[in-house]
Amino acid sequence: MFSSFVEFLRFSFLSLYLLTFQLPDGRTIRLGGERFEAPEVLFQPHLINVEKPGLSEILFGCIQSSDIDTRLDFYKHIVLSGGSTMYPGLPSRLEKEMKQLYLDRVLKGNTELFQVRLVAFSCFFFRQHSVNSYLH
Repeated sequence: MFSSFVEFLRFSFLSLYLLTFQLPDGRTIRLGGERFEAPEVLFQPHLINVEKPGLSEILFGCIQSSDIDTRLDFYKHIVLSGGSTMYPGLPSRLEKEMKQLYLDRVLKGNTELFQVRLVAFSCFFFRQHSVNSYLH
């Protein structure tokens, strides 16, 4: 049935996370691994053969290209907005990667100088309904 134990584990793991969705036209689809692979493209576009920087790299580059006196404020006030930011774990992943980029590229690995605390606004309920409330 399975060619390897790893394949069995992968199947078992994914089968726990298979979800069925009903589309607006009434058809139903089942999603498993796609639910995890699709959001990963935001951070690693090369997975779909797009040679562009990921979300963390883009955000880091934008902040670093701003005036040096405003950078710390930008790092402390990152606001996430839009449907793609609703993926579970995206705010914490973005914060983790931003901290690592800052540590590696700005502080050159010197953790003693690391004083930046990145905060991403992540109130799920309000982000989930905020766009619709402005349209009505």
